[in-house]
Amino acid sequence: MMKKIMKRAWQIYRALVGDRIAKLSMALRQAWAEAKAVSKKQYSMNELSALSKMRAGAREKAFAADPELRAAYEEYAAHRTASKAAAPVAKADENGCFTFHCSECGNTFKAFGKYAKCRFCGEDTYGMVHAA
Repeated sequence: MMKKIMKRAWQIYRALVGDRIAKLSMALRQAWAEAKAVSKKQYSMNELSALSKMRAGAREKAFAADPELRAAYEEYAAHRTASKAAAPVAKADENGCFTFHCSECGNTFKAFGKYAKCRFCGEDTYGMVHAA
C-alpha cells in the first residue's frame, strides 16, 4: 500500500508547480487522503453473520482489532432485526417445506423450517419466506 501511495504522490508532484518541498508535502497529503477515502473495507454478509454467532467477548476482540467492523456489524444487525420483524407469515406445504426467495442471488428454493441458507450463494434467508 505504501508503494502505491508513494507512486501516486510522485504523479501528483509532477503536476504541481512551485517549491519542491511544498510540492512533495502537498502531493503526499493528497495521496494519503485518496488512499484513506478508498480504504473503507466492505464486509460480506457471511462475515457479519458469523460475528452474530460469536460470543460477546470474542466479538469485542474482533471490534477492537478492526474499528470499521463495529459500524458494519451494527448496520447489519439493525437490517436483520427489521427484516425479521417484517417477515411474512408463511405456511408450510403438505410436505412441511417452506418456499424461500434469496434477495442476494434471486433464486427460489424449498427447505424445511423457517431458517435456511441459500443453496446457491450461502446468504441467510430468514425473513424471505414467501407467504403461501
